[in-house]
Amino acid sequence: MVKTRVCTTFVAVFVVFFVLTIFVYRFLNRVSNKSSDGKFYIPMNPHMYIQQDKSQTDYSKEMDQLNREQVSMDDPRLIQLIRNHWIENPSDAEYNLQFPDLLDPSAGQAPFVDNRMSFKERGFYVECGALDGETRSNTLMLERLRKWNGLLIEADPSNYKNLKEKHRKAFSINACLSIYPFPVIMEFKQRFSQGKLIENERDRGGKKGTIIEVQCFPLYSILLAINVTRIDFFSLDVEGDELKVLQTLPFDQVDIEMMTVEYKHIDLGEDYLKNYVENKGYDSLVKIGHYRQWANDIIFKKRKRNFR
Repeated sequence: MVKTRVCTTFVAVFVVFFVLTIFVYRFLNRVSNKSSDGKFYIPMNPHMYIQQDKSQTDYSKEMDQLNREQVSMDDPRLIQLIRNHWIENPSDAEYNLQFPDLLDPSAGQAPFVDNRMSFKERGFYVECGALDGETRSNTLMLERLRKWNGLLIEADPSNYKNLKEKHRKAFSINACLSIYPFPVIMEFKQRFSQGKLIENERDRGGKKGTIIEVQCFPLYSILLAINVTRIDFFSLDVEGDELKVLQTLPFDQVDIEMMTVEYKHIDLGEDYLKNYVENKGYDSLVKIGHYRQWANDIIFKKRKRNFR
């Protein structure tokens, strides 16, 4: 009886100690990312800047030529133009967030990925569309809490202007992701979080929105421009063109650990998307939803290889 009580007490003490250890670790991890005034900060990584040559002032003519030629995704001329004239380096200014005390503005994607990535520090993300860099962002928590760097892609110039004012610690680009394996100019309907490419008359009609022309680049081209082909987390929400964007991506050249992909507006449907991504070596982990339809995502994780 005494031995049983001793064992029970020991187990209880061990469990309490374990839980307290985890709590203290998470608390200190969070506090360590705050400055003396209580605001979150991120130590900048000097290696996450790229050197740019902006001496070429009339680069638009060359870009028009590359669009007409439908050059390949890895064309050196295209990569150089994106690097020098479209990519913007991470901000080193303090955050300028509308809701600075809201650590996670996502609909659940960020904490799920954080957990499955074992609370990884200093990872790299890509988020498209990034909106204003804060509203329902799937990457802001990872950037602030885990010191991640990344790439923010937003096609709508109005959203992008607001994004730049947030001072995110990430590369950014005001362009759309091409649905073809080459750069192209396309029409785009501006509707804040519902903005999308116009591919047919159905897209042109429907809900009102200002129609503009936008430059679209293959994702692979943008990644080459910032010298990154290893991505820990890719967030893709482009109002129906997610599958087409993924189909341009050479998965044998780009290593992506986890992805969250919106499925709601894809014409071929959720199952087709799942089958496509799973055939590229991923497992479907979970569907993320929201009662206000702010999220209709599937989260994928790269399947581990069994070496024999």
